[in-house]
Order: sequence, then C-alpha cells, then structure tokens
Amino acid sequence: MPHALNVIYFGSTVFPNPWKNKFAAYALVFLFWAGTTKVSADVLYVANDMDSTILKVAANGTSTVFANTGLNQPWSMAFDSGRSLYVANAYDNTITKFAPDGSHTLFADFGSTLLFAVATDRSDNLYVSLGNEIYKYNSAGINLGLFANGFPLCQGMACDSAGNLYAANLMQNRIEKYTSDGTHTIFGTGVTSPYTLAFDANSNLYVTAGDNSIYKYDSTGAYLGVFATLTGVGNSPYGLAIDSAGNVYAAVANNHSVWKFGANGADLGAFISHAGFPTAVAFEPSAVPEPSTYALLLCGGLLILLRFPFLPQHNK
Repeated sequence: MPHALNVIYFGSTVFPNPWKNKFAAYALVFLFWAGTTKVSADVLYVANDMDSTILKVAANGTSTVFANTGLNQPWSMAFDSGRSLYVANAYDNTITKFAPDGSHTLFADFGSTLLFAVATDRSDNLYVSLGNEIYKYNSAGINLGLFANGFPLCQGMACDSAGNLYAANLMQNRIEKYTSDGTHTIFGTGVTSPYTLAFDANSNLYVTAGDNSIYKYDSTGAYLGVFATLTGVGNSPYGLAIDSAGNVYAAVANNHSVWKFGANGADLGAFISHAGFPTAVAFEPSAVPEPSTYALLLCGGLLILLRFPFLPQHNK
C-alpha cells in the first residue's frame, strides 16, 4: 500500500501527492505563474504634434523618445493586442504602424482626405475617422470599407471590452455607439463638443470636451457628471488615457503637459511637463506570453516531472 503522505484519495481513486516532492511542486507552480501572469507596466505613450515625436513615459514619469521618424504631426494613437501602435498623422493624412521595437511601416495613406482619429477593438480591427465617415480595417490590414457615417465630425473614438465602437460627435454634442456589425444607437448626450474618449476597467466612458472638462458615463450611457475640470490648467484637452489603477491622464496641448487625475477625480497635477504640444496619449497593453512561450513552459514542466517524478513510495 502506498504511504498516506504520498497519495491523495478522492473517493476510491488514488492520486500521487505532488507536494511529496516539494521541489517539483514549487517548480510547477512557478511555471504556471510565469505562463499566466500579465506584466502590467502602465507605460504611457505621448504624441507630440509640435516636433512629430512620440514619448514613452514610465510610471514614475521618466520619459524617453520612442519614435521621431515616420511621423508628421501625430494626432491620434491606438494600440493593438500585440503592442503595435497605430498613429494618425494630421499633416499628410497617413497612418504609421510601429512595432514594439520602434520600427515602422506606412499602414495607410488617405491623400488629401483629412484624418482625425484611430481606434482598435478586441479583435484588433482598426477604425479610422475621416471626419464624417469611419472606415474599418481587419487585423491583417485589409480595408473592409465604410463602417459608419451620417454625422458632421467624429473627432475621437474608443472601443469597449465587448468590441463596440464609440464615436465623439463633435458638432452634435453627443456620443454615438456602433456594435461590431454597424448597428447604431445614441449612447450619451449633454457633452459640449466631445473630443476624445477612453474606457476604464469597469467600462465607464470618459470624454474630453470643449469646455475644458472631462465627462463620465457608465456602461449603460447614464451621465455621471463632470469627472474633472482643467480650469486654470489650460484648454484643449485632446488625448485621454486611463491606467490600471483608474487614474486618468489628459493631454493638455496648450499647457505642454499631460495632466493626471486620481480615480476619484482628484487633481494630481502634471504627470509630465515640457511635452511639446501633446495631442494624444495611450497606454501600452500588458505583455502576455505568446503561444510559443506556453509551449516552452509545458516542455519545462515535463522535464521537471521526468527528473523529479511524483511517484508514490511504498513502505518496505
């Protein structure tokens, strides 16, 4: 009979007790943790329209230049799940795609058609606002054609965790909502000249507005009031992003800074100053292991089992 400490009884079935060999058990727990834990660094990217650069800013406010080529007055940014960054250039109406290492390619060129905003959904589809029309590209970069129109000017966009697209209707002071198949409803009203949009982890929507305020709506479209104001800070709060703790960051262009607000709306002051003319902010997605990494972890686990097998020891 196996020793009681070497096995686990579940009904009439006997299983080896993995905790008997502590080294192997701890090693497997570590491998599981390493393979399933996200790395959340809260790294903020800031588009500087003035000198056509993108800054990469750590959580402590330390900044480095991520890109200074392939840009021509960057105005809007969006990450996909693979951490590629799409940047809408206002001067020449192009979209530049940056890999995580900073290398870049031309993703799209709209010629003389004005380009306003970009956004990505959970399936890595890219939405492009050309003012009164929104076009959709799939994750392979194929243009799927016109997705939505019928509004005077869409200044900013964002997607929720369900894959719905929200568009800031600047001229009609409201937020439009589109499901993935293009079905349209009015999501929220009462906002003065909405510019840009961002969601927090609880699916609340934040909106920068022309009256130097940030508005907040819950996931149903209910208006929750003014979240924060930039009175005394400056106007033109263009870009908007939210970190993993719910802090809100607004690009205040004419103040040359990115302003930070706590999750409760408390004014925490300038997160970074001397940022040129910041027009867009975006947080890099959390890094998760690729499928090849999971395969390596599985192989490592098998090697540990072969070297330190969970075999019950019998009493002599």
